[in-house]
Amino acid sequence: MLAAFPTAGTRSLLGWSFHPLSYALSDRARCTRLLVLFLGTFLMCSGDLYMTLTFAQSIGMIEVNPFARVIMRSHPVAVLIAWKLATVLFFGGVIYLGRRKLSAELASWICFGIMAALSVHWLDYSSSVSGFTAELTSLAASDDPRWVVLDDGPAHTLKHLTRMTVAAQAAVD
Repeated sequence: MLAAFPTAGTRSLLGWSFHPLSYALSDRARCTRLLVLFLGTFLMCSGDLYMTLTFAQSIGMIEVNPFARVIMRSHPVAVLIAWKLATVLFFGGVIYLGRRKLSAELASWICFGIMAALSVHWLDYSSSVSGFTAELTSLAASDDPRWVVLDDGPAHTLKHLTRMTVAAQAAVD
């Protein structure tokens, strides 16, 4: 009986959980959902940036986003960070401007879903990357245009040493 007809005291005690469906479809509820979706998307984008910087500055990585790849190859790390934050803030601004429309909420859910899938991909990749040593070594030695390294750290040295080893083996053969 409590769930079917909550009293005023129960509603105030339990808060928004007993708002009727009409409230869930209101502009105020939509704005709250959009804020929560934006914050979740922002956190996942921050995690994506952290993982990208971690792998690209250490062992190198394949970057499938052509825009990010150009930025990573030709600009300092600060530009990559600024670009990533600018895209997220642009997304947030566009969603904010259309916050009272259903299309803004749908766009927010799509962005949230894409970032959630990317977060799952990073989780899977980071847990299994140690088993890819041979593949990463061959990628570092290759001329694959998707392979990026953000500094002259270990990945650059690994690529140089791998090429020297391949050249030495070719000379011996």
